Amino acid sequence: MHGQVRAFFSVGALCILALGCRSPIHRDNSGLVITPGLGISNVLELSMTPQEIAHKTGDLIVKELKTVGAWSFEVPSLGASWEQESKDQPPPGVYFHVAPGTQLSHCFRGKVRGGLSFGGEVAVTREDVVRVFGPPRHVLREAIVLSKNADELREWATRGEPYALQNPVTGTETVIYPTQGIHFGLHSNAVVVVNVFRAARK
Repeated sequence: MHGQVRAFFSVGALCILALGCRSPIHRDNSGLVITPGLGISNVLELSMTPQEIAHKTGDLIVKELKTVGAWSFEVPSLGASWEQESKDQPPPGVYFHVAPGTQLSHCFRGKVRGGLSFGGEVAVTREDVVRVFGPPRHVLREAIVLSKNADELREWATRGEPYALQNPVTGTETVIYPTQGIHFGLHSNAVVVVNVFRAARK
């Protein structure tokens, strides 16, 4: 399901593959632009294989999560990460971490096409996201989603209607735009992660 910001699995037995064996190509990522539904053009696109991404970035790290039968991918220089079952296929989606204090050593400090910039001192807020991408048509509390509203949520996602999941206890919210291929994870009203995925058909 799009929109739920996933935490990384704790790694027990793992295997690390250094596909990006050179130094990072993009030491300063502030000039890069994320395109919804695509990724970063010619750098980290959803259509690229891990080998191609390693060639374009220089610092792709791949970890085998043996206990869960999956693979973890990180591009530290871009503040990017994702997980998938195959180590050779293009990513189903990529998380770009834009706030300090995440599990990655660097943040993404570039822009999202349309008018959002993460390079300044002021955080990007929910109001900024809504100004650029429009307001969500539906808002649900996460505790309810998995019970009585699950079917309704799937219907909204299928129809491509933007929606938001809120957790008042943790102060987190995820705003999802299915037909644009992007969602924003927020904490205390500030964007902390941007997820790019393949856009749903209208």
